[in-house]
Amino acid sequence: MAKPEQTDGNKKPPTGKQVEVPLVAIVRFRDSKLAHEHIYWDQASVLVQIGLIDVAKLSVAGAENTRKVLDPTLPANELMKCAESSK
Repeated sequence: MAKPEQTDGNKKPPTGKQVEVPLVAIVRFRDSKLAHEHIYWDQASVLVQIGLIDVAKLSVAGAENTRKVLDPTLPANELMKCAESSK
């Protein structure tokens, strides 16, 4: 973040932290030209990485989401375990 981030009416100073963002881009072509695109990204993952969401209170993950996309051998259900233990 290069400038203060507005969250719930409170400005948060830049953290200077590097983040990893998993995203998916859905694109449609018409006549060999880009007709539209939708980019979906994991906002909760970013907020965890910059310290604005506490993973102990919510079933969210940080950079491990991106790492799972890049390495299919990593476990996929860690959030399920987290949700079960919070009951």
